[in-house]
Amino acid sequence: MNLKGKNCFKYCGLVHKKAIGIKQERDGKGVYLLTKKVGYDHKPRQAIVRTKFVRGQRRTLQKIRNFVCRQKYRRELKMVSPTCLLLNSP
Repeated sequence: MNLKGKNCFKYCGLVHKKAIGIKQERDGKGVYLLTKKVGYDHKPRQAIVRTKFVRGQRRTLQKIRNFVCRQKYRRELKMVSPTCLLLNSP
C-alpha cells in the first residue's frame, strides 16, 4: 500500500483512512488495484480489496485515474499511481 516505496507519512497506507496500492500479477497478465476499506483499521486483512484489470495498459491507467478522482482520494495519489504502474510493468 506504499506507492513510492518511501518511508514517509505521505505515502504510508497504514495510517491513512483511504489508501491505494498497485501490484502486478505474478504471470504478468494483469494488474491489481488494492484499496483500503474505511472503518476496518482493526482488521488489516479484511481491510484490503483487490480489483483486477486485464485490458490494455492505456485503459487500465484511465480506469485507475477515474477511480482515484471519483472516490475522492488524495490528489498526490492521482499522479503517483500511473507512474508506479508503468515502472512495475515488464
